[in-house]
Amino acid sequence: MIEFGISVYPEQEDINETLAYIRMAGKYGCTRLFTSMFSIDDIEAVKNKFSLLTKTAHECGITVTTDANPKLFERLGTSEKDLSPIKELGIDVLRMDVPFFGEKDITLVNNDQGIIIEFNAMLPQFVDAIYAKAEHKENIRICYNFYPERYTGVDYKPYVNLNEHYKKMNLPLGMFISSQEKNTHGPWPITNGLCTLEEQRTMDVDLAIREVLAIGGISAIMIGNAYASEEEFKKLNSIKNFLEEKEEAQSFNTGTESHTIPVDLTRKKVLLNIELAEDITDIEKEILINFKNHSDAGDGTAYMLRSRFPRMAYGRSAIPPRPYKPSHFTKGDVVIVNDTLSRYKAEVQIVLKDMENDGQRNFLGRIPEEEIHILDYLKPRDIFRFKEK
Repeated sequence: MIEFGISVYPEQEDINETLAYIRMAGKYGCTRLFTSMFSIDDIEAVKNKFSLLTKTAHECGITVTTDANPKLFERLGTSEKDLSPIKELGIDVLRMDVPFFGEKDITLVNNDQGIIIEFNAMLPQFVDAIYAKAEHKENIRICYNFYPERYTGVDYKPYVNLNEHYKKMNLPLGMFISSQEKNTHGPWPITNGLCTLEEQRTMDVDLAIREVLAIGGISAIMIGNAYASEEEFKKLNSIKNFLEEKEEAQSFNTGTESHTIPVDLTRKKVLLNIELAEDITDIEKEILINFKNHSDAGDGTAYMLRSRFPRMAYGRSAIPPRPYKPSHFTKGDVVIVNDTLSRYKAEVQIVLKDMENDGQRNFLGRIPEEEIHILDYLKPRDIFRFKEK
């Protein structure tokens, strides 16, 4: 299950405003909080703030992660062998943005304080070495950086490759997206958003989250800059509810035989917006929007993603041909097989490559241009659902 979270920077913020923000995040289902300590000049002056912050977070069911580096241990008057000062502040996770690069990191991971040690996702060889030697591997977690400076964020290709790498190790992996609210802040006075993926810097929270889910491999998505708006939290919570929706087996009777679509909780779930055709029929809209198990079997066709299961549920429904002027369907179009091809009637298809409009398919709508690229990340057996835009 995906966790969602926020980030706060108490050295720059009014404590009451920060606590109200934490409570709002908890109200909308956030369970993670990221903050930073190594950019703070006077640690003693903010200890009370941190204690109040962590207490409030825990009351809201939110765990607290703080950025750390070797110098922080010196400033706290402790070492990798004694994490009690960290524990006393109510911190649950230490994110070693800059690790010790040695045996001290293994000592951290093997701590008996119950503190999770989170490492920088951009150090895969280092993480591999720690993972191989650590006794308490369950104390290891990974997280990407965020990037305040424009054009410095991670590109899709290395991100996808690293996600696959950590997935094979079964390590929890987090990343950051940006609130699009004006005048947000991070640990430094730069207001260009705080994201992991550069292409998501100015992307709406709803689309950014759905894109991350489509790519896969992530266990936590956090808003890097503060403060996000309540409207953005509502979008986040809507997707959270979609992910947590109870999956039930669907059974259909075609008249001659019964079929059951089993529950498979291992499948990735992706939510796609769609701009519906003006002349879509009620039955077509029901098949498209209400059917909850759209997925492609993985035959490898280059032309479409095929959701075949609706044929079982709606094969006896009438889907008469509707006129569609263009000579071809193009990538991002969503169509349904009509009565002219009775054996395949009610099959929903997402077009991936130009296909001739031969009259056997009705146009249902189109994926918005800004999210057509999400289709590139859908894999066989992934569940995809449609939401009317």
